[in-house]
Amino acid sequence: MRFREILYLFQLLLIKKSSMAKTKEKLEKKKKYESKKLRKLQNQRSKECMKKLRKQIRNDPVLHEQQKKRERERYLARKEAGKIKSICYMNDREKRKVRKQWRERSKKII
Repeated sequence: MRFREILYLFQLLLIKKSSMAKTKEKLEKKKKYESKKLRKLQNQRSKECMKKLRKQIRNDPVLHEQQKKRERERYLARKEAGKIKSICYMNDREKRKVRKQWRERSKKII
């Protein structure tokens, strides 16, 4: 074989490899997109189920009291662990930040 023929064959091989790589990349992107879409649907379903469950709990006074009790215990445990700070132990910057959040949340409620 002459040099030109070898060079031509080598170029053909490179083109095939690059096109195969591109199709493989496209398939991977498509697969990744589909998995994201599936996760989004699953998250949406779980949110809807949790919304129904919370509504049921709120409508039943016994379950609602139990839920409030569990949340209160969880809050106290987190407070003892130091994950939640009382406002009297915060510095000025933290106080401003927390109070700003309170104002924004109260506007949403009203």
